[in-house]
Amino acid sequence: MFRILLFFVIVTTGWSESIRWYHDYHQALEEAKQQNKPVYLLLKSDHCPWCVKFKNETLMDPSVEKLLSHHFITVTIDWKDKNRPDTIRSGTVPTSFFLGPDGRFIIKPEIGFWESEEIASDLRYVLKKFKKRYIR
Repeated sequence: MFRILLFFVIVTTGWSESIRWYHDYHQALEEAKQQNKPVYLLLKSDHCPWCVKFKNETLMDPSVEKLLSHHFITVTIDWKDKNRPDTIRSGTVPTSFFLGPDGRFIIKPEIGFWESEEIASDLRYVLKKFKKRYIR
């Protein structure tokens, strides 16, 4: 019975990397400070089909998911959230923000849907810039 249960768990989870999504900007920054990691912030709307596609397909691609889950603190904020910081503004969703633990931009925000290869490349670039700026 245990083997059947284990097989079911393996098949249904796909051994995927699990991205922990914060929903509170300040909590994510605090965690980034504690872990000395950059922040990936996704500004999205549940009513935006491109946002849903981006989060469920592009960000769940195994290479992107691994980068995000191991090297970033991830936070998602709804476009209509009135409590988001003034620096996290965009007229278009989805928008990706790449921040240091201090909330400053590492690179400029990227607007719109991306394919997994594109965001994986930018995530690696952000990690290099983060290490130069924040790790001495």
